[in-house]
Amino acid sequence: AAEAEAEALKARGNACFGSARYEDAVADYTEALESTPRSATLYANRAMALLKLRAFTEAEEDASAALGIDPAHVKARLRRAHARVEMAKYDEALEDLEM
Repeated sequence: AAEAEAEALKARGNACFGSARYEDAVADYTEALESTPRSATLYANRAMALLKLRAFTEAEEDASAALGIDPAHVKARLRRAHARVEMAKYDEALEDLEM
């Protein structure tokens, strides 16, 4: 039941994101993570919404959390690099892109 609820919240978050309702998307992804805390995709999705909100520190943290779960998650690595560029962490961003 928890997994089905998390999937529904993820779908709602994706719909919010698609409608440029980024705060709502973050809230839905956050709620979904409460029941499925080992979801790299949810962290990566929330990182993208946070990037849109220009919350770069939080986006970097979420992308790092996604990579901690799935080190091969390409979208998470790109989103972390994007956040790091926005924060002028160029060497770290370059490391992400060279992986």
